[in-house]
Amino acid sequence: MRLFRLMCLGFACLIMIVFIDGEGRGEEKWITYKGAWFEIKYPSGFTVKPSGKSTTNVEGYDSVYFISPNNNVEFYVFSPQWKGEAKEIEINPNIEKLIDQSTIKEKNKFGQSKTIRMFIAKAIDDSYLRAVRDETTDSTRLIFGIKYKNKEMYNKYYNEYIFFKKSLTQFAD
Repeated sequence: MRLFRLMCLGFACLIMIVFIDGEGRGEEKWITYKGAWFEIKYPSGFTVKPSGKSTTNVEGYDSVYFISPNNNVEFYVFSPQWKGEAKEIEINPNIEKLIDQSTIKEKNKFGQSKTIRMFIAKAIDDSYLRAVRDETTDSTRLIFGIKYKNKEMYNKYYNEYIFFKKSLTQFAD
């Protein structure tokens, strides 16, 4: 069992090396998007759809969607200078229903209280699912989300989504 775990870890590291080198699926390259208070890498070919104009910077956005060429998956990030509102990620009861939700409270690396709220929503017409991770402290907020047509599309884009999240660089004033 231990050998199997080590082999899996080695394989995962190999996959991450490919992504760190800037390669996605096949020859796909990664592009850097610069928001008001962050930078993040996304796969070339994805469409960038800024969402929430920054409330603390005259230029740039605090939240952005990145949509795959086939519209089967969408990545989301909300990374404002401080804490902020991201109403676009909340469940819209007219078109979605809550599938699962959990909340965790812990301390961050600075000893501050941190709340992590995670939920999965499903379109009432079964056209998509979306998973959201919303992390807040007394003064900060960071949200990641992925919207996907079906489990197959989630699995297909999972590694890109993980790299997308890990590529975030946040700025301070």
